[in-house]
Amino acid sequence: MASMAVSVNAQEEWKASTLTFEESILTSMTTTDNTTAPAYLIPKDTKQFAQGTYPDNLSTVKSWLESNGAATYAFNLKEYTFTASTASVSMKAVSTPNQDASANEAWQAAGGETSNVALNTDDCVLKWTTYVKPKNGNPSFGYYDYYDTNDSDEPVHRVQEDAWTVGSTSLPLKGCYYEFTFSQAGSLDMGVYMNRPNSSPVVVVEKESKAALPVSSLSFEGFCQNNGYSYNEKTYQKWTFRDDYTIDVSLQVNRPLLGYLSFPVEAKTYIVMMPTNQLGIYGFYFTPGDPAGINNVKAEQNADAPIYNLAGQKVDKSYKGVKVQNGKKFF
Repeated sequence: MASMAVSVNAQEEWKASTLTFEESILTSMTTTDNTTAPAYLIPKDTKQFAQGTYPDNLSTVKSWLESNGAATYAFNLKEYTFTASTASVSMKAVSTPNQDASANEAWQAAGGETSNVALNTDDCVLKWTTYVKPKNGNPSFGYYDYYDTNDSDEPVHRVQEDAWTVGSTSLPLKGCYYEFTFSQAGSLDMGVYMNRPNSSPVVVVEKESKAALPVSSLSFEGFCQNNGYSYNEKTYQKWTFRDDYTIDVSLQVNRPLLGYLSFPVEAKTYIVMMPTNQLGIYGFYFTPGDPAGINNVKAEQNADAPIYNLAGQKVDKSYKGVKVQNGKKFF
């Protein structure tokens, strides 16, 4: 029986390079009410916490603010966005750095042809060398900006936030995330730099329903950044998502991963984010077609031809994800 494959003629690619960011005032977090508001900005001369009593969780901060009637000030966080598009995909990248951050901390360029964070080895079909990432500003609902004191009784700036979590019924009000809108169904391969995904979830949320795609629909292949991609004597490999959307990097728990995050999409809008760590982007590669692999179907003559993954590695028919056979991609 002839194999079936999706035509690759209409594939669309975008990769990060020199970008122009747009600065705007984030109005959704502006507030003057410290009892119901999600955002607090306390002057430096207001010393809420003596040296040695710095709170270790957000509930302590909230309790102190409420019990002491701390003044709350309206303030304007700034967000920095850039956009990219192909024939079928529109992307908006959003970064909301902390109140005291400079504009150049919103997006930082990294990588390069010879960098050990470049997707530029023989394993990489999509050779992306540059990525951009935020320095701070996790996806969150609330922003608490206050001061501790150090041993010299000097003010020390602190920030805590109400982080977005899997299962939240609202979308984050601030932080870093990537919003993709698709005009047709297909599959997205997103080049990503993920900081410490062993402890921070990597989530794709369908915007209208606010539901996260199931873990089973996500896949990731790439490298662990550790002195030139070395990871337990392995280099490029497929990584395993846990049920909580973290990735098993158990032997190098504090190392970033870089590679290709893949997931199926419909003609909808999706948000990609890491709720508690930095997520950078190299680029994206969109393959139109029914995510079930039924659209734009062609019959192939050699059903026994070798099968490869997107990295060019030979796999068998049980492999889950985007596969290449006879020069064609299929699901």
